[in-house]
Amino acid sequence: PDTIQMPDVILCKQAKSSRTFTVLNSSGGGIDASISSITLSPKFSTDAVSGATLPNGIVKQFTIEYDASSASEGTMYGTMLLTLQPCGIVKTIVLKTIVSNQQLSVDSLVDFGIVNVPNTATRTITVHNRGSVVVTVPVLQDLSAPFSLQKTTPSLPRDVVPGDSVVIELKYTAPSNPG
Repeated sequence: PDTIQMPDVILCKQAKSSRTFTVLNSSGGGIDASISSITLSPKFSTDAVSGATLPNGIVKQFTIEYDASSASEGTMYGTMLLTLQPCGIVKTIVLKTIVSNQQLSVDSLVDFGIVNVPNTATRTITVHNRGSVVVTVPVLQDLSAPFSLQKTTPSLPRDVVPGDSVVIELKYTAPSNPG
């Protein structure tokens, strides 16, 4: 059977995925066709409707959509069965999408403790990718005094694969005028 690969769904960004697909009636003799029935797996929908005419030699475009609003992570499969007339041909199309989740976490809160003037304190933060997709950690900017970025390991920006992490070293400099 034919397969329609839907765009991946990243749950924290969107709840639906859609793709256009085309149907070409290439029957001999110039005979027009029509869709007499459509059966879809749960969570999939389409704007193709029963009774839609498929003129011979003309490409018709439709949209298929996957609703991931209550889906779990993983590869999701479904089917679309199109029954075409006048000959009762049943066309089976496999539908596939990947549902993923981005999930970054920090190992703990950062406490610099009491730092007296003119001292400094340095702490590290580890950011873990606990999701199932690659997450890009951008260059860290706009840290305001009294905080500053010392270094990151590895350097940023960085694509962090699932299970990997980035270590960020921050420095706190006690302000001479704390008010």
